Amino acid sequence: MNRIARIACAVALAASTRALAADAPQAAPASSPAGSGAAPAATKPDEKLVTGLYLVHLDDADGRVRASLADQKIYIEPKPSLERSAIASATVERGPAPKPGAQPQSGLRLTMTKEGTTALAALSTKNIGLRLAIVVDGDVVAVPMIEEPITSGIVVVSGNFDPERAKQLAAALSPEKSGR
Repeated sequence: MNRIARIACAVALAASTRALAADAPQAAPASSPAGSGAAPAATKPDEKLVTGLYLVHLDDADGRVRASLADQKIYIEPKPSLERSAIASATVERGPAPKPGAQPQSGLRLTMTKEGTTALAALSTKNIGLRLAIVVDGDVVAVPMIEEPITSGIVVVSGNFDPERAKQLAAALSPEKSGR
């Protein structure tokens, strides 16, 4: 399937993981040998999640960082599955108005680099049914469900983004922000 993947998501605007990371288990001392039963490494509360795409889980194994999605606790991998450098461009995608006279919904359109397309295809193929957190400057901003393999390198995240917030997110995810 080489088409644009449209994924609806639950939007968690400004649900900062920085404060929630305080509940994550502390990292094991560097001298702890692997497999010794020591607590797994975790993102420390003062560490900030970098901008990127992260796999989401419902359990807190392997030092995952706790966040919230509506009323449900979620756990994010401590390192991004795809970093900002995998994104070639990020733009605002305007959708239809939910009802006549209402403001059109805004979403995000992420176009991946060649390497990002390959990595996203592999990631999405292996993780259908899981969610992928979009993190911008340490904040979880959207948590779309992976519904099918994303092989085109283009992802449209639809949601109830305020148009101004959608512009800010697109700018923060775009390559210019990272100095590429």
